[in-house]
Amino acid sequence: MTDLLTAPTARNKTAVRPPAKTARNRELLQAIAAYWNAHIHDLAVAKHPPGTAGFFRDLDEYRFDKLRYLPEVVNFNGYRDRRILEVGCGLGIDLLRFAKGGALVTGVDLAQQSIDLARKNFQLNGAAGEFYVMDGEALEFENDSFDVVYAHGVLQYTAEAAAMVQELHRVLKPGGEAIMMVYNRLSWLNAMSKIMKVDLEHEDAPVLNKYSIAWCRSAFRWQAGCTKAGRRCSTTASSCRASISCPRFWCGHWAGT
Repeated sequence: MTDLLTAPTARNKTAVRPPAKTARNRELLQAIAAYWNAHIHDLAVAKHPPGTAGFFRDLDEYRFDKLRYLPEVVNFNGYRDRRILEVGCGLGIDLLRFAKGGALVTGVDLAQQSIDLARKNFQLNGAAGEFYVMDGEALEFENDSFDVVYAHGVLQYTAEAAAMVQELHRVLKPGGEAIMMVYNRLSWLNAMSKIMKVDLEHEDAPVLNKYSIAWCRSAFRWQAGCTKAGRRCSTTASSCRASISCPRFWCGHWAGT
């Protein structure tokens, strides 16, 4: 297991919003939104028409078979009555599991299509949740609004990952929990894709970054202590090593300050 240890120095929060985006940044943001409106994650694996109960069931089954480590890293049933924000919620596949466990959930995404489908997913499952089209780098929530912030495989697709991390910190309550996963720059899967000259999924996205432990230490230096050590998923369990996507991630839980 590889620890993602960071300096235990707390940082004061600020209510000041991030500076207004430049025209270039706005264009990039629009390009990112357009890409994800046109590329629904894992759409190709669905056997049923989009928006049907079977469609969402297909995506849930595929996702949690592909990412077998995820229920070991995230206790979806352990947050009853706690307010959870997922940034980059997509179709609400993960967020629905939190909701079924009794959490009070909110999902935001840049893509309108994803938000529309997430709402449909919750409706079909009789679950309650709030969904908004929103930029994760400039969240429209007050400070200290959530007990948990969750971003699985999202930071690598954003133009300003550090800005998003700061926003997640800002809206997280003191003593809350941040759960984030980012692509591992040094994974064997990335190496194999280069050797075999085969692109991984969403390699054509407007923004795609991969990260090292050093980046994680820097990005999460505000945290005051880990509730669970961050770890490279490929070393957590045999079932995790068997998953083709799992070794791509650095995973970690951090305590809010």
